[in-house]
Amino acid sequence: PPSRTEKNWRAPAASCCPAQARGQVLLKEERFEEAIVEFRAALADAVDSRDATYSAPARCRVGAGSVAGSVSVVVPVDIWTNEEVILSTRLFLLKAYWASHQTEEACIEAHTIQTTVETAATTTPSNCRSTLLILACQTIARFANDTTNDITTSNSLAPPTNRNAILALGLSSCRIILTNNTPLGGNPKQRRVFYTVESELHERNGDLSAAASSIESLI
Repeated sequence: PPSRTEKNWRAPAASCCPAQARGQVLLKEERFEEAIVEFRAALADAVDSRDATYSAPARCRVGAGSVAGSVSVVVPVDIWTNEEVILSTRLFLLKAYWASHQTEEACIEAHTIQTTVETAATTTPSNCRSTLLILACQTIARFANDTTNDITTSNSLAPPTNRNAILALGLSSCRIILTNNTPLGGNPKQRRVFYTVESELHERNGDLSAAASSIESLI
């Protein structure tokens, strides 16, 4: 079942990320291959936007009647950074890959997601809000629970990775946030969630002592 964080999380507005919105509909309809195509398109658009604007807020594409090269003035209620659009799209893409049993692609995506989270955790000011990073770590923990360590990627375009490598990245992300006193983990409620996620990742990794230590930090 979805976590409380996942229930409370609102993805970028459809007007801002139409391809991602279409992919979500297809994902719910279990049309996984079509969803993957849409998510890949959304990811490519978001990466292009990030590269063009460096971390400027993600906005809608130029609409009909707009001046060529300008940015549409129609902006969703929440201002999404390009990194948030990229990370949220990758989370949907991971779900689509895993649901369609494309295990190697799912592993690569999971590895990339955690690398993104780790980078976001060390960026000041952060280019991703805490809720999205928590959701990413929770999703990775769930993914790691459903897979086995004998799945190792061989894609030349991505670093070799497996379940243990993904778990290690997840733990590293949580530690960075919790020990560096970043704004992401400054709120007591947010810190409790990160300690819970860290404990879950330790448990998935078979380190019950470390898992218990994380739980003790909650008390």
